[in-house]
Amino acid sequence: MTWTTRQALTLLLWSGAAALCLAPIGCASSAGEDDASSNEARSCVPDERECLNATNFRVCNPSGDGYDYGVCPEAMPCSGGLCGASVQDDAGRSNSNDTSTTDTGGVSDSGAPPDVPGDDTGASPDTAQPQDTGGPVSCMPGQRTCLSSTSLQVCRPDGSGYDMGTCTQEQPCQDGYCGGGGGTPGTCVGDARECLDNRTLRVCRSNGAAWDNLPCPGDQVCEAGACRPLGDCIDNDRDGYGVGAGCLGVDCDDNAFTINPSGWEVCGNGLDEDCDDQDAPCDCDPIAQDCPGDRLRCALNNNLEFACMGDGLLGEGEPCGGVPSNCSRGLVCIQTEEGGGSVCTRMCSPQTGAGCIGDAVCGATLVGFDNVGLCVGLTRCDPVDTPQSCPPGTHCDPFSDAEAACFDGAGTQGEDAPCSPNESGCAAGLTCATGPNGSVCKGYCKVSRGNADCQRWRGQACQPIEISFTFLGRTEVIRSYGVCN
Repeated sequence: MTWTTRQALTLLLWSGAAALCLAPIGCASSAGEDDASSNEARSCVPDERECLNATNFRVCNPSGDGYDYGVCPEAMPCSGGLCGASVQDDAGRSNSNDTSTTDTGGVSDSGAPPDVPGDDTGASPDTAQPQDTGGPVSCMPGQRTCLSSTSLQVCRPDGSGYDMGTCTQEQPCQDGYCGGGGGTPGTCVGDARECLDNRTLRVCRSNGAAWDNLPCPGDQVCEAGACRPLGDCIDNDRDGYGVGAGCLGVDCDDNAFTINPSGWEVCGNGLDEDCDDQDAPCDCDPIAQDCPGDRLRCALNNNLEFACMGDGLLGEGEPCGGVPSNCSRGLVCIQTEEGGGSVCTRMCSPQTGAGCIGDAVCGATLVGFDNVGLCVGLTRCDPVDTPQSCPPGTHCDPFSDAEAACFDGAGTQGEDAPCSPNESGCAAGLTCATGPNGSVCKGYCKVSRGNADCQRWRGQACQPIEISFTFLGRTEVIRSYGVCN
């Protein structure tokens, strides 16, 4: 007796969304996020400061869910959570003989330093010496301040001054962060710094939830994760490239700010924006990424057409926005219908599935581009051992001999109940199998385990079946499962 089952299944996309669309078009903007951090248990007291050693300190962030870390200048060792803060005697008198004040992030040297638990390093008033500040510190390293709803400043690690940043109206500045310190944990490594381009520094928030973009001052360029003075560099267009040891490199056109070795190539305009001696062609394949060289990508331009342009910096899953976006080669900036935010997502071929890596499959089509699919992750499950683990409205079914995932179409029909192979309707752990007497719901079992999986069902013998799995026009026959009969 031979049993068969046929499955034409719909992949469960993120949060149940059935389609994905470009961030700037097609999808409505998501509603403003609630400040979830206010409901989370605090791990520290907001603004609490603590010296980790003579040169390193940490400050509890405004939400109380983690720390911002900083480094004191060598000439201003940490004391009481502050760089260069003077130690007081029991009468509250400062030990420093120098009556001048040093800006330590809004705290005067003559004021009492905060009480740091476990800090027993206070010097005796008879032995303490005036501290050599080595020059004033402009700000407290790591300190963040909102200048307005759309601008902020972040003190540099050496306390020598501020890097300036901008926020959007949708994510206004609050407590020194765009959007009030929200975001998605794990987006980046806390406190990491890198150059978004040669004029923009981006800094990861201490909790790793989001990046903040900080444009470099007009006389500086971004290099190796820091805004640096141009130095000995003849640079007419102030893009960091020109002639001299202080330049980032040689500029092929020192009279055009947008043309340099890091320039963003625009196809078909007759200009060589990235100094590679050629103008990028416009026609390209976003799946094959067939633009010439290793510095170009096939991405959407301002006309919402795929064309060759300079490669982006953002990786898969990173927040993004705009057209062209700054997503890397092979990625496009999209947002889900559920309003889950815009992220860089890998493109793939809906016809062949080519382009996806790891556990992802080509499970959606980019709105407006039928030939461009999007790679989505699978919700893994086991139809025999963990059939109840799928989200509501979904059903666990195999898609290969070794793997199974949650697909749309949960049912309620029990064992031996009539069913339709195209719609199933069977409850968790069951599949619609066709035998000599028609199609009925039967319990899944694994052929390699014999009859052991059938003890939970009325049918006691695990009979092998052929599962014809069809997805995006491709059919695969699965033979590692059976039904209990």
